Formats: sequence, structure tokens, C-alpha cells
Amino acid sequence: MLNCDDIIIMFGTPHRALKAEKVLKQAELPFTLIPAPAGLAEGCGLAIRLTAAVHRQVLDALTAADLPPARTFCQTSAGLQPM
Repeated sequence: MLNCDDIIIMFGTPHRALKAEKVLKQAELPFTLIPAPAGLAEGCGLAIRLTAAVHRQVLDALTAADLPPARTFCQTSAGLQPM
């Protein structure tokens, strides 16, 4: 179960998701590589889960590596909501 402050970012392809994983590991940022939530995979079965506290740092690291997320979602009481 995701916490209410969890953010899910998706990349469109497994290759980009794995590159993002490498970038975030090198930046020593906390995240978890997870299976994409049901119904959201669209070509990539992987996603990255992180907390809202590190969202800006994660986006900065991914942007610097030319790996912006394809889609971003926030977990709310109503479920995953697009950001």
C-alpha cells in the first residue's frame, strides 16, 4: 500500500526507467523501482516510487540527465491522480 505522500513517475519504456534508476542511485536519492500500477503501464511495466519530500531533487537529477518522466502521479485518498 502506498503512503499518501508517495509519488509515482513513469518513463514510457523499460530502458528509460532503468536509466533513471541508475541516475537516481548515482545521485544517492531515495526511491524504489516498482512494477507499474495496474492500468498505467502503457509500454513500460516499471515505475519509480518516491516521497514528496524528494520529488524536486529527483526531477532535477532526471532533467540534468535528459530523462524527464513521461507521466507523474500522486497517491491521494481517491487513488492515483495525475500531476
